Amino acid sequence: MFNIAYDTFFKAFTRQLFAFLIILVLLPSASALTTTATVTIEDPNSAVIVNNAPMTCGAVVCVGNFGEADCTYTYDFSTCTVWGDYNVTITYTHSGTNCDATALDPVTVVETYEYFIYNCPDTQAPTTSDNYSAEDGVWQNSDQTIMLTESDPIPSSGISSTQYCIDTTDTCIPSIDYVNPVTISTEGTSYFRYRSTDNAGNVQTIVSRAVMIDKTAFSVDAGTDKTSNSIFTQDATVTASLSGISSYSWTKISGPGNIIFGSPAAEDTTIWADTDGTYVIRLTVIDNAGNTVSDEMTLVWDIVDPTTSDNYASDNIWVTADQTITLTPTDPAPSSGISSTKYCIDTTDVCIPSTDYTIPVPISSEGINYFRYRSVDNAGNVQSIVSKIVKIDKGPPSILIESPLGVVYGTQWIWFNITATESHTSVDWCGFSLNGSSNITLSEDMPTHFSYFNDTVYLGNYNVVFYCNDSNGLMDSAEIDFDVQYGCTDGVPDYDTKCSVVCGADAECDEDIHGEYKDYCHISGFTYFIDMCSDACLLIDDTQQVCNNTGTNCGGADVECDGYTTGECFPDGLHFCNALCQNETASGNCIPTPVMRKALVHYTVDPYNRKLEINAIKCLIRIYLGATCSDPRRQEYIEIAKTLPDSILPN
Repeated sequence: MFNIAYDTFFKAFTRQLFAFLIILVLLPSASALTTTATVTIEDPNSAVIVNNAPMTCGAVVCVGNFGEADCTYTYDFSTCTVWGDYNVTITYTHSGTNCDATALDPVTVVETYEYFIYNCPDTQAPTTSDNYSAEDGVWQNSDQTIMLTESDPIPSSGISSTQYCIDTTDTCIPSIDYVNPVTISTEGTSYFRYRSTDNAGNVQTIVSRAVMIDKTAFSVDAGTDKTSNSIFTQDATVTASLSGISSYSWTKISGPGNIIFGSPAAEDTTIWADTDGTYVIRLTVIDNAGNTVSDEMTLVWDIVDPTTSDNYASDNIWVTADQTITLTPTDPAPSSGISSTKYCIDTTDVCIPSTDYTIPVPISSEGINYFRYRSVDNAGNVQSIVSKIVKIDKGPPSILIESPLGVVYGTQWIWFNITATESHTSVDWCGFSLNGSSNITLSEDMPTHFSYFNDTVYLGNYNVVFYCNDSNGLMDSAEIDFDVQYGCTDGVPDYDTKCSVVCGADAECDEDIHGEYKDYCHISGFTYFIDMCSDACLLIDDTQQVCNNTGTNCGGADVECDGYTTGECFPDGLHFCNALCQNETASGNCIPTPVMRKALVHYTVDPYNRKLEINAIKCLIRIYLGATCSDPRRQEYIEIAKTLPDSILPN
C-alpha cells in the first residue's frame, strides 16, 4: 500500500495558493515501481476548471521496506473567479515491483480534498440593471416606478451597496440606499441616477434615467361656431402642454355632406363644405405624454340667398294716397338666419339699399318712386335687389279757362277752350256743364288742350263749369260766368233757349235760324263771323266786319268774295279772294313758302311751346300742295303760321 503525505500537500497548497505537492509512500522496494497521477478541480459553483491535468512524479526511493516518490502539480489560483471551497480530486496509479522485488499488482487510488480559497482577486465593478430603459427620455402621463437589480461579475466579491438620487439637473451623486422600487410622481423632467459598490471596493459608473412626467391635461378650443357660404379659416386655441403637442386632427363628426380641411393636421385650418347643412366638427389634440383633449364647433354651411316678400299690391299702379310697405324676410333651409334687411327709395331705380328695415315704411312723395330692398343672411348670402314702383298722384288736373271770357257776347256761337295739365299722370277726360245741364265732352284738339264749339246760347246769363279727370279718377273743376245779348226774332220770346223759326230751303239763308251767322274766320284764337241770316232770310254782312278789316272789303251779298279781304284764303284752303273780289283757285297761294317753312321749323325745333300740332301741320301741307283740308280750323292754322316770327328761320 502507499500513502500520501497529507501535511506536506496541504501546506504546499494553502501556502502557495498556486501549487499542489504530493508525496507518494511506496512499499517495500520501489526499484521497479512507476506512478502516474492526474488532478480534477471544481470551483464552488461545481464548475470544472481543471480536468485530468497530469502530475509529475519523481523517482521512487526505497527507504527501508517503503518506497517514496514526490509527485508535483502546479495550478495558478491567481486566475480564480470565485471565493469558497474548491474540490480537488487526485487519481493515481502505480505498478511494477516492490522494493523487495515482490510483484506489485497495478493499483488505482482516488483521493478527494476540499480547500477554501478566500482571497480570489475581484477587479471588476458591479453592474445594476433597471426596468426603465423603454421609458427613458419618453414622456409619460402617470407616476413612474423604477426597480433596480444589482449583480457582481465573476470573480465576485459580492455587492456592498446600491444607492440612488433624484434631481432635475442630472448632476446629483447617488447617496440613498436602494431597498425597494422607487416611485417618482413629480411632473416635468427628473433624473434618476444610481450605482452599486462591491465588497472589493469596485464602484459602478453612475447610470442616469430621464423620467419625464406630464399628468396635467391641457385645454383645446376649436374656435367659435361659424355660419358661412365660402371657405374660411378656423382659428383654434390650444394651451401649452408641459410635454409639448404631438399631433392635431380635424374631423367631421356629423353633417349631410363632405367637409374639406385645408390643414387637417394643424392647429388652424381652412374649412369648406360641399353640401348645405349643419355640421359638427371636432379638433383632437394629443401631447407627447399621450394626454388627449378634444373640442367641437358647429358649422352652418348656407349658400342659398334669403328671400323677402312685401305686401305691396299696387306695384306700377297709380294710387291717390300715401302708401305703406311691409317687408317679411325669410332664410330658406338650411337657415343661417337673417343678418339684415335694408331698403332705399329714389326716383331713378338705381339706389343701393342701405337703410335698415325695422318697421313698415311709409311713402308720401307724389310722382314715381322706386322702393328697392334686399336681405342678407348670416352666411353672407345677398338677395338680389327687388324694386317696387310706387306711383302716387294725390292731386287732380289743373284747369285754365281760355274761353269763354267773363264778358258779354253778341252771338250764340262761342268757342269753349281750356288747357288741362296733370303733373304725374295724364288727363283722361274733360267736359263741361252749362247752367247745370248734363256734362258735354270736350275734344282734345292738341295735347292738354280741349275745345268745344257751342252754338246753343242765346240771350241770357250763363254759367259754365269745366271738369277734368286724370287717369287716377281725380277730378277738378273750374267755372266762369258770361252773358249773351243775342236773341231770336219773329216774335220768339227772348228767353226761348232754342229759336224755332228757320228759313226755308228756297231762301238765301237756306234753313238757317234768323240771326245765325253763316261764315266765320279765326283770328288770334278767336272766331269771327262774316254773314248773318236776316229776318228776311237773306244773308247780310257782319256789322263788325272783323274778318275783313285788314284789307279791301269785298262786302256785299252780290260780291263773289262777299266779306273777304282781297288776297285772303277761303276756309276751304283751296281758293282765295283776288284783287277783283273774285273767287280764284289758290294753287298754293293760300300759304306762301316762307310761311310754310316757318310752320315746319316751329313744329320741329320747339316741341314744348307748339302753337301748331301735327294735325295742323298736316292740314297746312295739304293746302300748300293744293289739296283739300277738311279741318274746320284750317284758316286759323294759316293765320297762326303767318304770325310766327321770321327769326325762327335759319340763315
